[in-house]
Amino acid sequence: MSTIGLIHKKRALFTGLQPLLRDSELNEAIYLWEQKYAGAPTYSLRYYVADLQRRLQLSIAAKTLLLNIMRAFTLPEKELLPDPSARVNAYITYRRN
Repeated sequence: MSTIGLIHKKRALFTGLQPLLRDSELNEAIYLWEQKYAGAPTYSLRYYVADLQRRLQLSIAAKTLLLNIMRAFTLPEKELLPDPSARVNAYITYRRN
């Protein structure tokens, strides 16, 4: 997949999860996606949500997470939040120190 395609997916994921998660959870969610799911087929989104719920011990229903993410994937690009790469990279650096 092209870099532009990955960035678009990351922006959509970020847009879908942003209203549901705290900042630290959101950073961890994007990091998890980059590490395990970015190159996976779209149907693996269910596995991503299940993994996310386990790792972050979220009380949010899987259905709610999936619906928000899928809704964000249908939005026009101009309605997506900016690429979260810089904030996730800063989070990873902070986590390592």
